[in-house]
Amino acid sequence: MFSYELKMGEGLGSLLFKMSEKEIVKVLGPPASKEKDLYKKGTEEVRRLFYPNMGLMVSFGKWEGEVTPIHFFTEKLVYQGDALHKLNQYQVKNYMIGLHAKLNLEYLEEHHEELEGEVQLFYPNVGLTFWFDGMCINDICVSYVE
Repeated sequence: MFSYELKMGEGLGSLLFKMSEKEIVKVLGPPASKEKDLYKKGTEEVRRLFYPNMGLMVSFGKWEGEVTPIHFFTEKLVYQGDALHKLNQYQVKNYMIGLHAKLNLEYLEEHHEELEGEVQLFYPNVGLTFWFDGMCINDICVSYVE
């Protein structure tokens, strides 16, 4: 299983937020599978590339005619040497408070949701979403933040 280094505002390891689908495939090789969902009569779409052997899913979108930045979903994430995927819910909250101070952010925005037995912690101003099954992380989404 791979572990990916988060580069805040840039991407995940050698995968950058501004890359095209073709560029991602050039770096990672062909995905094991693909999905495409269309919304609003085909004017909005989400495309996903699945790399289960790498613990990675890459999502591309198009909303209201604009291409949206890539989202990376992974089971393992490292930021400045810290293995974020090994943290529980309480540790993630404390880590994010420290990250807020470290990055000199004006504020730290946190959303907490419980959906079908999973807990989601969403930090939109740093582009991180953590999903928990009980206290353990089962998925992390890394998103571009302008």
